[in-house]
Amino acid sequence: MKKMIFTLSLMVCLTTIAFAQLTPKFVSPGPPIAQGQLKFLGGVHSAPQKINFDKYWNQVTPENGGKWGAVEATRGVFTWGDLDSAFKYAKDRNYPFKMHNLIWGSQQPTWIETLPADTQLIEINKWYSAIAQRYPYFDFIDVVNEPLHATPSGTGHGNYIGALGGSGVTGWDWVITSFTLARKYFPKSKLLINEYNLMYDTAACWKYIGIINLLKTRGLIDGIGNQAHAPEFPNVPAATITRCLTILGSAGLPVYASELDIDGLGAIDQGGVHVVSPIGDSTQLAEYKRVFPLIWEHPSTKGVTLWGYLPGHWRSNQGAYIAYSDGTERPALVWLRKYVTSFYSVLPITLTRFDAVKNNADIVKLSWAVTEDHNIDYYIVEKSVDQLNFKPLINVKTNNSTLLVTDYAAIDSIPYNGKNYYRIVMVNNNGVKSYSGIRMIDITGNKQSLVTVYPNPALTHFTIKTEAVTNRKRNILITDLSGKLVKSLSFNNSGIQTVYTNELVNGTYLIQITNNNNSKVIKLVVNK
Repeated sequence: MKKMIFTLSLMVCLTTIAFAQLTPKFVSPGPPIAQGQLKFLGGVHSAPQKINFDKYWNQVTPENGGKWGAVEATRGVFTWGDLDSAFKYAKDRNYPFKMHNLIWGSQQPTWIETLPADTQLIEINKWYSAIAQRYPYFDFIDVVNEPLHATPSGTGHGNYIGALGGSGVTGWDWVITSFTLARKYFPKSKLLINEYNLMYDTAACWKYIGIINLLKTRGLIDGIGNQAHAPEFPNVPAATITRCLTILGSAGLPVYASELDIDGLGAIDQGGVHVVSPIGDSTQLAEYKRVFPLIWEHPSTKGVTLWGYLPGHWRSNQGAYIAYSDGTERPALVWLRKYVTSFYSVLPITLTRFDAVKNNADIVKLSWAVTEDHNIDYYIVEKSVDQLNFKPLINVKTNNSTLLVTDYAAIDSIPYNGKNYYRIVMVNNNGVKSYSGIRMIDITGNKQSLVTVYPNPALTHFTIKTEAVTNRKRNILITDLSGKLVKSLSFNNSGIQTVYTNELVNGTYLIQITNNNNSKVIKLVVNK
């Protein structure tokens, strides 16, 4: 009887394999699942994971190609091939690119372990410099990976923590030094920290927040990485996952689920031949349906990256891939596409045009055109300095028109000095929102500006200079990015005002100078 059962099982298996071999390769028609969404849904780029990548994902992270041990296994010899490939792939498609990673306690070059600390620090600077010289710009950088679990100390782990300051006064001086160097070498990139085992451990989340706040007060961090790997979820209540996400969001920085995967045991994929596991499929699908919305819909989450979706996945033995090597989608991927593409409700309206233009007086005119907006209640024009944190600029009531095309316009009379990002929010009569694309206006370097702030970034003080005018009141308002008033003062008649930073914490501020009915806003960074 046992032999007969084995024979029948083998026949079923062979039948499945034979069928899989005859199935033509499946290619998703695209576009990327999160195209047009407010959050990206990305993936890792590597030889096994790059197949049909742009049919599903719209953000790129190199899986291993950016790790120091992979790039500079031999001292002074740099192997850039995998990192070059991932970077080019992202830039050719205008996808956000995240460099992963600069400092870690794993996959580090062994040659650095026995060098003196001062020489190690020189080599760390060379590592940062080599990357900065080769790549003009990264959207994001994982500066320190896994500070709670994988410090660069001891044999097999880089052994250079002392060169970065060790624990030092703060307990995390080595992390602060790593980010200080990153801000120096990559001033235009958003700097992230990255960690795992956070989705079930609130104590670990608070410890992580402690490091993040040390960096935040120094103006050194722009976002938080939450790996969200498969082992973090089984048997963890939804309330706990949400609580952990809320703790991470309490830092007031964007949070990114940076390495998401969910297991689906039982599936087999070898040499282009796959065997379906109904139990594994249903288990994986149920967990995606339970976990993914908790992360995606949390207000602190600004993007999600899957750490692989095809065989060759780091958890292939656990069946964490969501498509087979022949392209066939597992149920979790089918559901994921439907869920994300329908997450933001589509309104019965078409935005046919959205333009932003500045004039010589630094005034930005925003105009847009829509078709049949009789179901729209109003529009919100929003603006941002970083494309992440948008604030309302003005509400525009709809004309409730049934015309083919209706035009609208708004004015931003006090744009920020630097890059200004605008979008239109369309709100229907039931309160459902839809979003336009983003438009950017750069005010930097406009010769019409009669106001300067220097030095910027500021260390101990900064000076605000404008034309000298008598008998005219001019006020200065300094706010943080949330709009909270931090300091107010008035100009003297010379048109020069010096402000000391002892009352300001590290971060970004908006300085608004008003002169009768005119106003000018300049962005300032304090980095003491």
